[in-house]
Amino acid sequence: MVHIFLLDPYVGGDMDSEHLREVLGQMQDLEYYIITLTSDWYQTDYIKRIQEIFDEDDIRFYVCGSLETLNHTINCIDDLQAVEIAYIPAFPSDSFMKVFGEKASFFHDCDRMISGKAIPMDYIRTNHGKALNVFSVGYTLGFHSTSFVYRHKELDVHIIRGFLILLRMMLGREIDMKVEADGYSEQLKADAVFFGNGCCHASMLYYEKHPSLVDGRGTLCIHRKAGIFDVIRQYVHLRRKNYDLQKKDATSFLSCDVTLHSEEPVMGYMDEMPICTDRNWEIHMVRQGMQFVLPRGVSL
Repeated sequence: MVHIFLLDPYVGGDMDSEHLREVLGQMQDLEYYIITLTSDWYQTDYIKRIQEIFDEDDIRFYVCGSLETLNHTINCIDDLQAVEIAYIPAFPSDSFMKVFGEKASFFHDCDRMISGKAIPMDYIRTNHGKALNVFSVGYTLGFHSTSFVYRHKELDVHIIRGFLILLRMMLGREIDMKVEADGYSEQLKADAVFFGNGCCHASMLYYEKHPSLVDGRGTLCIHRKAGIFDVIRQYVHLRRKNYDLQKKDATSFLSCDVTLHSEEPVMGYMDEMPICTDRNWEIHMVRQGMQFVLPRGVSL
């Protein structure tokens, strides 16, 4: 197997190329390559070229960066079952890693990652690309943006993020849309709709107590238009993992397929990044459609 490390230098973190080479150099009989990404790498055919070079080998990509870097990677790969994807997150607050609880720290251990095994895992596919953790419209904030974190590393990003999310929730405009999902259909006005594969959105908004990454279903959450104090209550319940109380403020259930239709184009976010605007969004949970590496000592 060929081990290819995609290193995003724009997110900071402890995983720099020198440290990585030092760790990997101590491992015997390991064929590895370290590629330091440029700011616009995902707009090129980086991944396809690598797959062409090693077309006769089994490939494992290690994405060393943010959820944004991981999202760009999976969207550059046509067949997510043809390669293995490993994720070494740059941030302890990474939204997707919340699924793994205390063992999320194992994903930072190169030895555990290299000796880990790939399992078939779900991912989200839409008519405008793929997502691993969550698709959303309405109030959402992509402050895993590498430029923000890189330029403001000295600040407590978690506090800033929480304040801006709350502000966005209170000031965001409502969306008039029709939501359809596995037999459910309703025309409504919503502050936000999101469809999650994990348990956490925007690093601190917890919406699912018992997530599954292999059953082909995601959690659909619909937050209807509400007053400012209702929005603040929703925010508190999401942050404090008050799952039972959340059900009083939002419609939430498991689904495989979701369709959103609105008269006006709405911005769609994938893994907290703005992608594009559209009137129609088709979202599907692909059951066990990718090969995702779990570090040694972690299981689902």
